[in-house]
Amino acid sequence: MTSTSSQRLLARNTLLLFLSYLSQAALGVLSAVILARYLGVEGFGQYALVMAVVGIAGHFVELGFNTFLTREIAQQRSEARRFLLGSWLAKVLLAVAMAIPYYILLKVGFQDRADVLLAALDLTPLLVLIIALNASISSVFIAYEHMNEILLFNVLAVTAQLAGLFGLTWAGYNVDALIWWAVIVQMARFIFSWYRLERFLKNKDEGPIETHGWGWLKFSMNLIKRAWPIGLSTMAVTIYSRLDVILLSFITGDRMVGLYSAAYRFIDLLRMLPGAFQGAYFPMISRAEADGLGTEVERNFKRARRWSIGYGLGCVLIIVILAPYLIRWLYTEQFAPSIPILQSLVWIMIPLVINDLMQTYLYATGREILVPKISFIGILINGGLLLWAIPAFGMMGAVMSVLISNVVLSGLFWNMAIRKQLGQGKM
Repeated sequence: MTSTSSQRLLARNTLLLFLSYLSQAALGVLSAVILARYLGVEGFGQYALVMAVVGIAGHFVELGFNTFLTREIAQQRSEARRFLLGSWLAKVLLAVAMAIPYYILLKVGFQDRADVLLAALDLTPLLVLIIALNASISSVFIAYEHMNEILLFNVLAVTAQLAGLFGLTWAGYNVDALIWWAVIVQMARFIFSWYRLERFLKNKDEGPIETHGWGWLKFSMNLIKRAWPIGLSTMAVTIYSRLDVILLSFITGDRMVGLYSAAYRFIDLLRMLPGAFQGAYFPMISRAEADGLGTEVERNFKRARRWSIGYGLGCVLIIVILAPYLIRWLYTEQFAPSIPILQSLVWIMIPLVINDLMQTYLYATGREILVPKISFIGILINGGLLLWAIPAFGMMGAVMSVLISNVVLSGLFWNMAIRKQLGQGKM
């Protein structure tokens, strides 16, 4: 593949993933607006806590399989169906293993929380498993660089999810009903996307599946063994990114979580474009690395790093100016305390997008084991700062902690992992 055609394919896949992520971001923002207006600050805080728990539990069940599948199938496409089925069995095993300690922790740590919140948290393992199964299907399409199917799945799921959220909140239902609706939508997506994948793979040159019976269990356990370094990485990153919401909930209560999460929704939205680029970039550099094209991989990384810094600075400039209008227009006046939070929180975009890019680079070049090592240092720093700053400064303390720890994390990734591999001390 020539350099020009490679760049065109990257641009096309980035656009398709961007549109796909745009639909997910639209769901995040619009659902936040609906929930904020109908459930109020406290109800929205409960929903945000459930989603934070779903995020952490989800990465335990996925255990890095999504990134692992994309890399492995991109390098050996004839094994796509075998990897898919093996990952599904592995995720079911991991979901069962996660559910037992999860329910014990739920009974011990959440005894004094609202009944409606406990009912929603009871559904988390089921929702997590279905989302994880769907993610395996998406990983296969990404490995084939066939992003248009993912766009279709996301648009349909987002439309159904928003319709349900609006209808249920308008009818007066609480958070537990919203989580039930999310389970139904994800199950429908699973059935439809599996059907589309089978049609897609039918036309591909695949070898016969030689795994049978108990061999599937052995194969799935082997996949877990191979994927765990990436899984450890993603779990560390997720715990790091959700720790602020979890600790805010326990230290300050649902209202503060609601105000903080309203601001953080915009950070999730701003991460959409670089996330789309990295999703398209990952299978391409994985293949280049496998083909021994290390110079091309390094050159593309340096270019992407400069772009990420510029993008982060642009986000800061726009949000600092528009934050008062965005918060009041979307969430109503009761969320006005979120304005200074958003104006301060947006500064994390600069180190955040760079950190995401450096992690993608390490995954693609087979050095994913470095990610959890560095991320666990970040967790310790972030956790220590949060435990001190939240009681002292509330939401703004959480913002300060997240910003400082992300800057430190950028320095650690660059000096401990990236700089040595590139062989240069500059961009």
